[in-house]
Amino acid sequence: MSKTDILLGRALKTLLYIYDHGTIYGYIELAKTMHMGPHTMKNVLLTLELMGLVSKKVGPNNIYIYNLTEKGKKIAEKTKEIVKMLEES
Repeated sequence: MSKTDILLGRALKTLLYIYDHGTIYGYIELAKTMHMGPHTMKNVLLTLELMGLVSKKVGPNNIYIYNLTEKGKKIAEKTKEIVKMLEES
C-alpha cells in the first residue's frame, strides 16, 4: 500500500478521477473503474455532492451526469499537490 493510498479515501480518489477525466455519465461504470460496488459509489458521489464538490444533473434516459464544482476543482488541485509532495519524499 502506497503513501497516497493511505492518505486518500474513496471520496478523494473519486474526486481526483473526475478531475482527471471530466464529466462522468452514470456511476455504474465509474464504480467498476474505481473497484467499488455501485451502492458504495453512489454513496461516495452523494457525499461529494452534499459537500459541494460535485454537481449532479439528470440526463437522457435518467442517467446522472456528474461534474466537479469550482470548489471541487480547487480541492482536487490541492490534493494533487499533496500527493505529488508525498511521492517525492
